Amino acid sequence: MLLILAGLLLAAAAAAVIVLRPRSEQLPELGQTLEVSDWALDEGWRAAEENGTRLLAVQSDGVTTSWNTQLRLSESWQVDAVLRLYDSGREHGCTRMVFGDEFYNVCMCVTVEYSGTEYVRITADELLNRGTKSETNGWSNFYTDEHWTRIDPKQPLRLSVTHAAEDNLLMLTLSQNGSTLVQTFTGEAHQELLQTLRTAGLGACDADAVFTEFTVERFA
Repeated sequence: MLLILAGLLLAAAAAAVIVLRPRSEQLPELGQTLEVSDWALDEGWRAAEENGTRLLAVQSDGVTTSWNTQLRLSESWQVDAVLRLYDSGREHGCTRMVFGDEFYNVCMCVTVEYSGTEYVRITADELLNRGTKSETNGWSNFYTDEHWTRIDPKQPLRLSVTHAAEDNLLMLTLSQNGSTLVQTFTGEAHQELLQTLRTAGLGACDADAVFTEFTVERFA
């Protein structure tokens, strides 16, 4: 299965880019607000267009999630997003890819967590209600980077999340300037939960961010 995931990673062309801005920068005015039919936007989100590019912007204090209502996950998939995280003066913040069932209930998320503007780590969590000590409010962590990774805050990052059918792992890749910073398989998620995943979206926690691309690659 590890070979299957590696092959899916090579087959996908989409990328996710994360750009940190200088500390004094604020989330900009983003031009004309757009009506969207393919996203269910939570409070604090809006769609806009800037220089001909369609984008989603979020300013959050706490956890917020918005769902893509058109793209669906198959048994094997890769999800990518392009975003910019703006420094709002907080010491910590995060952006997320979220994965849910057909009713848009959050089941799983992959988080890029920031410490300041120069360090990041990736975590992956699933939503369970099994009452074990490792869970907090039903959430159970199945991957956390052991180390914080230093990045160039002025350059984009590339994030990709890939899953192969009949496997209970995710492949996570984070790169910058053509160099891979992190490429890893998560620990084992619950297979029955992975099999329920049908929808995907974006999330943020205590963060100001702009998402300029969101893609789902489906594999047979």
